Amino acid sequence: IDEKEYETRHTQPGCSCPFIIPSIGDATALLSEGHYPVMSYDGTGLTTHSEDVGPYVAISHVWADGLGSNTEKGLPTCQIRRIDKHVRELLPGLIPAFWIDGLCIPQVKAFRTMAIRKMGNTYRRAAKVLVFDESIRTLCSHDHPLEENVIRITTSPWMQRVWTLQEALLASDLQFEFSTGVVP
Repeated sequence: IDEKEYETRHTQPGCSCPFIIPSIGDATALLSEGHYPVMSYDGTGLTTHSEDVGPYVAISHVWADGLGSNTEKGLPTCQIRRIDKHVRELLPGLIPAFWIDGLCIPQVKAFRTMAIRKMGNTYRRAAKVLVFDESIRTLCSHDHPLEENVIRITTSPWMQRVWTLQEALLASDLQFEFSTGVVP
């Protein structure tokens, strides 16, 4: 994907909500100290934490679906609300912390390299890994037979990427966003 031409998308066509950008200083400081950042959303902004804050959800996605970005650019508020909603369901009663490359990997090359080198541990240490794939979300449902959902997942764009294979294999608890909600 050509990042110069790439456009991060909102959850709905026509949405023009503002982008939320995490603290770049906090994210790069954590990376410099050998940690990696995870985020939580309080309804107005993001708080950057170390991965040691407690259980967190790592988001696995395909950039072609519009969630690609970096720490300096951030993500649309509507996308952060979508992530936060699912994270709160998956980690009830805990700090709703999550990791997504579009917020947790800086654009600056040195920090980007540090963050990418930590991705294996990012997915391995996540309490849950949540898959966002537009085809899975729109075509899979609790109402469909298990076999149909499995076929749709295995033929999805998410399953065709090398990065996501690593993310799936390292996940101790893999979850998928369906049209009807999140399912393991």
